[in-house]
Amino acid sequence: DRKAFSDALGSQVRDMFLKDNPQGADLLKAVDEVQ
Repeated sequence: DRKAFSDALGSQVRDMFLKDNPQGADLLKAVDEVQ
């Protein structure tokens, strides 16, 4: 299922991004609200 795949990929990328970039959590929250 394509959506499940992109969701899994998205959460993986998000975890990596947050590890490198703790203040990125606020940015991701803002992006989630826009979508």
